[in-house]
Amino acid sequence: MSLSAQDFKLIESDYAYARKIRFTLAHLFGLRAPSRLPELLMQGTETEIEVVLRLLRAFALTKNRNQRLREIAERGLHEYAVEQAFEEGREFALKQPLQMLQAEGLNWRYSKNPYRVGSEQADAAKADAWTDGFKAYFDVVCVESW
Repeated sequence: MSLSAQDFKLIESDYAYARKIRFTLAHLFGLRAPSRLPELLMQGTETEIEVVLRLLRAFALTKNRNQRLREIAERGLHEYAVEQAFEEGREFALKQPLQMLQAEGLNWRYSKNPYRVGSEQADAAKADAWTDGFKAYFDVVCVESW
């Protein structure tokens, strides 16, 4: 009962359920990502759940020595970090006084971004995600204030 090419195609695809699978795999490898196993079992179709169960079995049998699964887990960890950066940007904007946010928001989305250090970026995806999260809340504030 090993993972098939179709299983890997699902696990590596780009939609929310597959990202949750990768987050859970990263968690299994001991990386700092949350396990989304309850969500996977509750929200998945029968086919998706079978893939998750085969993945768990493959992980258990290889005792985390499978290099391809480790690479997928590391990708999952990075995706989780990017999602967290988005939330951090949104929460930063949310905590700012409304008047100051409206006045300075366009400047702050870059100048207050902790993932942009001077002209260099530690991780462009995280920097962009923080900016997007900030902008998501900033846009709501600007639209609601009209």
